Amino acid sequence: MSTVTPFTNSDQVRTTDNAETNCVLADLASYDHCTAGFTIFVLARSTTGVSAKWLLSFTAERATGNAAIVASLVNQVALERDLGALTWTASADVDGTLLRIRVKGQNGLTIDWYGAFDGQILQA
Repeated sequence: MSTVTPFTNSDQVRTTDNAETNCVLADLASYDHCTAGFTIFVLARSTTGVSAKWLLSFTAERATGNAAIVASLVNQVALERDLGALTWTASADVDGTLLRIRVKGQNGLTIDWYGAFDGQILQA
């Protein structure tokens, strides 16, 4: 029978420009032959009081090599965004075995970001 493992991970990052930056990483390297489903929550708040929130979800798979997002990627779904945060983004992608939450702020503005993975990994 397959094994189900709960998986959570969170982290914070600060941006001061509009370069895309890793906020949270989740490594599937130790999970061979798995399917993983995640919900991701991202919060952002600038030093000027502007804020935004996102909810993202996706399914990823990994055999023994790199991971791949295979279904239900919902990207940049803003739950709430102040007018000053319309250019900010949060997204999810894969780089090798790493699942990444990526954020992008605004030039000249300090933004504190919090991102969290919450999901399950089903492993054969």
